[in-house]
Amino acid sequence: MTKKQEYEKQRIEELKKKKRFIEETAIFIEDWEALSKIPKESDTHILKIDVEGCNGWITLKNGKGCPRYLSTHTFYGMTHAESTAVLRECGFNVTINNWDKEEEY
Repeated sequence: MTKKQEYEKQRIEELKKKKRFIEETAIFIEDWEALSKIPKESDTHILKIDVEGCNGWITLKNGKGCPRYLSTHTFYGMTHAESTAVLRECGFNVTINNWDKEEEY
């Protein structure tokens, strides 16, 4: 496991401990189309998805801070776990599909 994968796994575990993961009620997101159909706003963030471009942005409602980019890699390999963690941390209770179906983290 690379250092990045170790960091991402550790970050996910920390988020789980903080009870930000609610697996029982998480919406399973199969693809960009499904991600574009969830509510666009959480209490603190706004989600903008470009289905045709296969990417998106998560921005703070107050306009401050740096927006988070959801790249074309969002659904692949280890990135799906990081994308799930970021979206949940921003108030979107989703689980991103792993298109590679590699080892689950």
